[in-house]
Amino acid sequence: MINGEIVKPLLYDKPVLSAEQHIKLLKSRWLIFRNEEEAKLQLQRNAYYRLSWYMRYFYKDPAQNFKEWTDFKDITELYYFDGDLKLLLLDALEVIEVDFKTQIINIMSEKYWTPFWFMDKEKFISIWLYKNITKIIQETVNRNKDNSSPIKYYYNKYAWPALPPIWMIMQILSFWGTGILYTSLLIIDKVLVAKRYNLRWQQLQSRIDCMAYLRNLCAHSDRVWNRKMTKKLRIKWMEGILLSNDTTYSYILVVVCLLRKISDNFSRIWEWKLVNFIKSHKSIQLNSMWFPKDWEEKLKLCSL
Repeated sequence: MINGEIVKPLLYDKPVLSAEQHIKLLKSRWLIFRNEEEAKLQLQRNAYYRLSWYMRYFYKDPAQNFKEWTDFKDITELYYFDGDLKLLLLDALEVIEVDFKTQIINIMSEKYWTPFWFMDKEKFISIWLYKNITKIIQETVNRNKDNSSPIKYYYNKYAWPALPPIWMIMQILSFWGTGILYTSLLIIDKVLVAKRYNLRWQQLQSRIDCMAYLRNLCAHSDRVWNRKMTKKLRIKWMEGILLSNDTTYSYILVVVCLLRKISDNFSRIWEWKLVNFIKSHKSIQLNSMWFPKDWEEKLKLCSL
């Protein structure tokens, strides 16, 4: 509604264009093509719309004209950089996810002497949260009864309890679902899990929520390279270390710090890969990812 008047939504009327037509369109906006055949293959393989999110970085005006000397190869290099960055992050996020799940399994099961503690409403902050996580777990189990070996094995052999033990549940529960499980626990139990990472439970809850969000971005081919994250990190500000709580840079810092708390050996290898990966892409402007000029030194100081 504008000035009291209801504005009708616009009709999406963009035409379907072939790879050749897209190239012609981009040329009219001053994009350079040194190899049109290669560009055609890229558009046929990756789709114009997917690449268009990387084109925006090179626009010089609202009319979507490109900055001088922008080459189509600049766009594809950025696209593949983002893809490789996501694969690198997924490698680290898997370690974080597995460790987090393992801490919940061990700490909660050993404390309550049962792998079925999650079926007891008294173990959760509220009845609503208990019902919500139970629904998520039940739906996850139902989806995996026929295609997950642990779940299929459980129901072929056992009739009760109605749900498998927590270590089987964690094999199929998503990172996002595990984060909700942790959020729903009694505070006293969240404190126990957070101690594993030398964090307050509020800090761990925020980090896991953001890491699950990052994992979904990476796994579903969304843009990560210069994204302003929807979920903001709950982070203690450290002078000269953290620029913001919702940038690619700040999320990478949290990945590094969590890995250091989990495995010294893996974290050293992963950080080496990260540093060499970034240094090998000299054409990528790191300020677009909110990296400071002395990012490598600050990475060594990271302890969030």
